[in-house]
Formats: sequence, C-alpha cells, structure tokens
Amino acid sequence: AHRRGWRTGEVGAQERLADRRGWRTGEVERALRELAGMGYNTAQTKSQIIPIIIERDDLAAGFAKSLFDNHILAPLIRPPSVPKGTSRIRVSLCADHEEGDIGNLIKAFADLKSLLIDKK
Repeated sequence: AHRRGWRTGEVGAQERLADRRGWRTGEVERALRELAGMGYNTAQTKSQIIPIIIERDDLAAGFAKSLFDNHILAPLIRPPSVPKGTSRIRVSLCADHEEGDIGNLIKAFADLKSLLIDKK
C-alpha cells in the first residue's frame, strides 16, 4: 500500500511536470528571443541553460553583481574557466519559474544593457 501511494503521487508529479515542460519551452523561446533582440550573445543555444557571452571580461563581474542586486541569480563564469573574452553569465530557467520571473529576467537584462554598451 505504501509503495502504491508513492507511485500514485509520482504519476501526478510526472503529469504536472509534463504540463510545465510545455510552458517552459515557450518561456525559454521567449527569453532567447528577447535577449537576442536586445543584442545579447546567447551562443545560439536552444537550451534552458542560457550562456550570455560578455566579451569584456573587465565588465562581466559588475554586470553579474548588478543582476544579483536585481534579484537575478545567474553565476558568472570567467577566465580561466573559459577563454579570455568569453566570460558569461549562466542563466538557468526551470519549470519552477513563473511568467513573472521570466519577465523580471528580461527587464533586468534590458535595464542593465547600458553597462555593456556604453563602455565598449
């Protein structure tokens, strides 16, 4: 009986996850489209893990901190982990993110774009 109850719960969880996967695909596509439209280099990914390439390594840490200050947790990956000139912000979208979360992410990247453009 205990195992059957667990399996029933698991099936319900799988169904909910399947519902969220369809939503996630659309939101990943939306985020990629919006970020590319703002001129961000997403390395042509189609994945929910989105690398935002920041060619100026000297600006990448400040950009990542500004995202964090805007409640966006997206780790910075920089040399020597990646080649010079390819620092990146690692955005990871998941099924737990709501539409508002994606909107906040897009808004933060839009608001912070000037940190990169004005200093090139």
